[in-house]
Amino acid sequence: MNTPPNTELTTAVKQILNENTINDLKRFIKRRERINDFNIALIYLFHIIQTAGILTTTVAVGYSKTEIIWIGIGFNFCASVINILEKVNSSISTQLLQDIKNIKDGNFTDESHIEVEVGGGGGGGTGANSDWHEHTTTGGGGGGGAGTTDISDNSMSV
Repeated sequence: MNTPPNTELTTAVKQILNENTINDLKRFIKRRERINDFNIALIYLFHIIQTAGILTTTVAVGYSKTEIIWIGIGFNFCASVINILEKVNSSISTQLLQDIKNIKDGNFTDESHIEVEVGGGGGGGTGANSDWHEHTTTGGGGGGGAGTTDISDNSMSV
């Protein structure tokens, strides 16, 4: 016996998913703007610290000051760490841009990582989510302690 789909329910679900997509788009745009602003500061900081390291090392070698050479090397190390942070942020910004384009094209799939605290209350800490086919649990265990359960569901698309 086929029952017709509940149009009110379908409309409500579509509305919720559309609101979620709009909220994701706003969040992605704000996050990308903050990352790009921060990256500009990181790029300037990188060049300043790298120049200071090169200059310090060069002057220290010229005057045979081994202690100061290490300060220059330290500056260059700090510049390298700043450069790594800038590259990671650029990668995140590129992924956010791709998500924004996917939302615009209607191809966005929400693949966010969700963690939920659940009581361990029994064996293994799986708690109430034992029938979820995609989850991992850490902590919890026998005595009812809380564990972290990953309930990522990558099947939702808008």
